[in-house]
Amino acid sequence: MPNEVAMIAGTIGPDIGYYIKTALPNIKLYLVDVVEEPLKNAQKRFEGYAKKAVESKKMKEDKAKEVLANIVFHHGLQPDQELRSGDRSGHRKHSSQAEDL
Repeated sequence: MPNEVAMIAGTIGPDIGYYIKTALPNIKLYLVDVVEEPLKNAQKRFEGYAKKAVESKKMKEDKAKEVLANIVFHHGLQPDQELRSGDRSGHRKHSSQAEDL
């Protein structure tokens, strides 16, 4: 099981990220985007989803706090930069190489 997950915020990334965090609340989630606005919206959505889940008694408050912890909203990744992680290879593919996958 991974300890960290990274994804592009964009339009649907926050929804996928929230789903992952509710299933694995202790995982560290990185939401990345080159535009700051989707990251601000993602943070608001996460807080809103958690609040609604607690209010509707679908989630306990302590789990909501775990879900909202360990989220990194990263703005400004350039196409020539790499995301580095603690995995065995020590790096991820360049975003420009993702088209080749």
